[in-house]
Amino acid sequence: MYAIRLIPLLFLIILQTGCTNSAEKQGYHINLVLNGEAPQEVYLGYQLSDKTYIADTARNQQGEFEFSGNETLDPGLYMMIIPPENSFVNLIVDENDQHFELTAHTNHLLDSLSFEGTPANTAFRDYNQMIENKNMEMSGLMALEEEAENVEAERLRNRQDQIKDEVFQTKQQLIQEYPDHFLSSFMASTLQPVIPEPEPGMSEAEAREFQFRYYKEHYFDHFDLSEPGLIRTAGYHQTIDGYLDRLVTPQKDSLLKEVNMLINAAAANPKTKQAMTVHLLNKYASDDSYEAESVYTHIALTYYADTAFTDWVDEEQRVRILENARRLDSALVMYE
Repeated sequence: MYAIRLIPLLFLIILQTGCTNSAEKQGYHINLVLNGEAPQEVYLGYQLSDKTYIADTARNQQGEFEFSGNETLDPGLYMMIIPPENSFVNLIVDENDQHFELTAHTNHLLDSLSFEGTPANTAFRDYNQMIENKNMEMSGLMALEEEAENVEAERLRNRQDQIKDEVFQTKQQLIQEYPDHFLSSFMASTLQPVIPEPEPGMSEAEAREFQFRYYKEHYFDHFDLSEPGLIRTAGYHQTIDGYLDRLVTPQKDSLLKEVNMLINAAAANPKTKQAMTVHLLNKYASDDSYEAESVYTHIALTYYADTAFTDWVDEEQRVRILENARRLDSALVMYE
């Protein structure tokens, strides 16, 4: 049986940019055509951690909104935000696929979406429609299972397993069809490890320990910590925090080992290195426990003290971080 992470409904309808000849074009050009009553402005935004930023703004030109720039957008999950209700649709931007058009009607944005110049969007739109239908079916099956008994309950559980497998197979197909597109990395990031059955003869406690260790060891099998596009998805920081908060023993040595592993894995790409290091410093700066302060001082004195490793930090900020870390480090000695 496959274990999967079903995407929340908020993210079901996602415009996925496709593999075209955009590599030959400069910058980005995304044209939005809105039928119906359109606002004066539409915003192209993205999410970093728990904050939303505006990448570009386009004004209404007879129902069309042109987003363009000489520099390419960083890959990731973006949003077309449409005032005044700030309704939105999501789109995934790939490094080499930033020239396309989308059309929608303001009265029913998601149902009316269509694409030109981005084949992967069409494939992903079909996937999203399937997920929406499967989520509705799963909800109905789980409600029926609560009232069912014996054979009927087993039939309902079997159908739920079939749905999970169908979703898994569809994700795998998209990953294989678009191996060089961010669609592949994004789809892979939603997969969870498939936990094997315990070995025969294990006690209940041994089985739980075996499955927990397997899940932890394979947690990042499908989630590439050095893929810069994942920074601009809600799943990046949620996945990191989920690992540290749920799977790592909240003790100093265990936390330091895992934090080093995460930073080193992300360091393969300069953008993920920065995102990971900043996120972890801020995460443990907000916690005044002994363990968290130990991790904070370790990150600061190991990575922020290395000017080559954290080359994005200005000198004033670096001095402030290191002074704070050294002060904390001296106080922490009393507890050791």
